[in-house]
Amino acid sequence: MVRAQVLLAAAAASSLIAFGHAWSPAAMFAGSAPALRSAGRAGSLLSLRKSTRFAAAPRAARSPRMAAVAESVPKISMPSQATQEWEVHKFGGASLNDVGLYKTVGDLLVAESQGRGDGAIPTMAIVSAMGGMTDQLIKVITSALKDFDAAKQALDDAITRQVTTLKELAPPEITDPIEARIRADGQDILSVVQSLRMLRTVPGVSIEVVTGFGEIWSAQTLYAYLAAQGHPTSWLDARDVLIVKSDGAGLGEKGSAATGGVEPLYGVTSEKFRSWWAEETDKHKFDKLDYKNKAPIVVVTGFVASTTEGVPTTLKRSGSDYSATIFAKLMSAGRVTMWKNTDGVYTADPRSVIVMLMCVCVHTYLHIYMHIGTYCMVLCVCMYVCMYVCTEGRISGSCGEIYVCMYVCMYVCMHVCMYACLYVCVYVCDTCMHTYIHTYIHKCIHTYIHTYTHLRKRGVTVLGETG
Repeated sequence: MVRAQVLLAAAAASSLIAFGHAWSPAAMFAGSAPALRSAGRAGSLLSLRKSTRFAAAPRAARSPRMAAVAESVPKISMPSQATQEWEVHKFGGASLNDVGLYKTVGDLLVAESQGRGDGAIPTMAIVSAMGGMTDQLIKVITSALKDFDAAKQALDDAITRQVTTLKELAPPEITDPIEARIRADGQDILSVVQSLRMLRTVPGVSIEVVTGFGEIWSAQTLYAYLAAQGHPTSWLDARDVLIVKSDGAGLGEKGSAATGGVEPLYGVTSEKFRSWWAEETDKHKFDKLDYKNKAPIVVVTGFVASTTEGVPTTLKRSGSDYSATIFAKLMSAGRVTMWKNTDGVYTADPRSVIVMLMCVCVHTYLHIYMHIGTYCMVLCVCMYVCMYVCTEGRISGSCGEIYVCMYVCMYVCMHVCMYACLYVCVYVCDTCMHTYIHTYIHKCIHTYIHTYTHLRKRGVTVLGETG
C-alpha cells in the first residue's frame, strides 16, 4: 500500500469554513503524520494528507458566515484517562470499492487509533458510499419512469453487491442484523420508486433520500469489519444528528462539491450528537477503556443529513469532505485527514502532456522517415555506381563483390537505425508502431521497385536472376 503525505488544499479550505479559523501557509505545513506500515491488503491507498492546526482569526476579520460557524460548540464529555484529541478521517467511494479496500481502511483506522506513542487516539471515520453505489442508486430512480422492472433489477444488483461484500468481512452474528436493515431499506426505496411512476417526474428530494442509503450501507459494512476484529466501535447515521438548513433540493453536479447552499445548524446538531454519544458510551462501555492502549472508532455516514422538519437530505455531491469538517468541529478534533485511493499524483497537467506527446510522435515520424529515405537513397546510389563500373553491363566478378559488400554494409546500417528508431517509438507511444511499419514498408517497396526497374531497363541482371 502506497502512502504519501501531501497537503490537500481543498480539504484545508473546507476546514476554514467548518472551524472558522484563519489560514496561514506556515500553519498549513506544521507537523506531519507518520508513515504507516503496509497492511498487505489488495489495492493501493495513497494518503493526500497533512496534519493541520489553525490559529483563530481576530473576530473583526471574520465574515458573517464564518463568525456564525465559529460560535463555540460544547465539547463532548470524555473519560479522564483519554488524553488525546479526537482525529477525523474521511474515505471516499474509491477507497471503499471492494472487500479488500474495506479491510485496508479498517486496518488503517485501527493503526491510526493506536496513536504515536503517547496514548490511543479516539478516532472518527467519515465514509462515502461504496464505489459506484451512488450512481447505481441514481440509475434506480431515473429508470423507474420508463421501466419499473429495470429499476427493480438495478436496486437488487446494488443490494446484492453490498450484502455480498458485508458477508465477506464479518461472521453472521454481526452481519445478519445489518443485512436485515439493508434489505428493509431496499423495500423503502422500492416504495419511493413506485410512487414516481404516478408522479411521472423525479423530485429532487426523492433523489436525495434514495442516494443517501449508499452511505448508510457503507458505514455499517465498515463497522461490521471493525467489530469482527474485536475493536471498540460504533456507527452513526448522520441523519439522526446532523441538522442543516438547505436552500434547495437535488444532488448537484458530480464532483462539483456545491455545498454553499447547505448550512449546518450547530446548536441543535451538537445537542443531538452529545445525546447520541452518551447513549453509545453507556452501551459499549467506552468510558471503561484503557485509553493508553485502545480508543473507540466511530464510523459516520458522510454526505447525508436532515432538515429541521426531519426530512432526509444531503450535503450535495462530493459533500462527504464537508461532513468530515462538520463532525471535526463537533468533536473538537485536533486533526482532519482526507484519504484518496490512487496510484500516484500527477506531476503535470495531463491535457498539456497529451499535446506534448503528439509533438513527440510527429517528431519521431519525421525522424524515422528522413533516416529511411536517406539510407534508401544511398543504397540506390551504390547500386547505380556498381552498374556503371561494370563495363560488361552485368554485375559480376569484382563489381559484384563491390555491390554485395556495399549492399550488406548499407543494409546493416539502415536496419540498425530502424531498430533504434523503433525502440524510441514503442517507448513513446503505441501509435508510433503503426507509423514505423507504414513508413518502413512504403520506403522499402518504393526503393526496390524504382531500383529494380532502372537496372532491368539497362539490361543489368540483378543478383539471383539468370539470363
